[in-house]
Amino acid sequence: MNTLKYKALLNIKISRIELPGLLVERSNVFYKKYFKSNKQAWDIQQADLMQYPINSLGFQLHLFLQALQLQLMPKFERHDVYHILTDYSTHPMDEIRMQFFLWGNGKRSLFQLATIIAGSILLPEYFTSYIQAYRRGKNAYRFYNWDFQHLLKEDLVATKKLIFQKKADLKLFQHIHF
Repeated sequence: MNTLKYKALLNIKISRIELPGLLVERSNVFYKKYFKSNKQAWDIQQADLMQYPINSLGFQLHLFLQALQLQLMPKFERHDVYHILTDYSTHPMDEIRMQFFLWGNGKRSLFQLATIIAGSILLPEYFTSYIQAYRRGKNAYRFYNWDFQHLLKEDLVATKKLIFQKKADLKLFQHIHF
């Protein structure tokens, strides 16, 4: 059982910083049922990620999940890839920053909007950094809608270079269908 659920069960005071994480955690089942029902889970097991080249997105996804002692959640795989590509941690403030980044990048969802609003209300002292994340997402190459399962074998550094360089050389990725 994770720390936030344990604190909630014991009625221990939860900090404002922990609250957005708890809200997201509690809403995942609802979100998956009503907003992810038409999405296809990746046909991949977490152990398969170890088979990718060390510098690949897939192997780095494995390391990310392993470091946080997390499991690959069906239909939520993209979310973990967003963390890797944007360099935002799973800390609640970074989760909110990442949603601002993705909003700037063009992604839109009700869940994302709720996270942005809740984060802005619960942690307003970080609003400047949220706006910076939004601008960073706006300036990045639009990638939020890529089929990441097909990019797992790609080099992570080259993929990030494509996303974050203004004049990225798309010829490096001719074989990929965005």
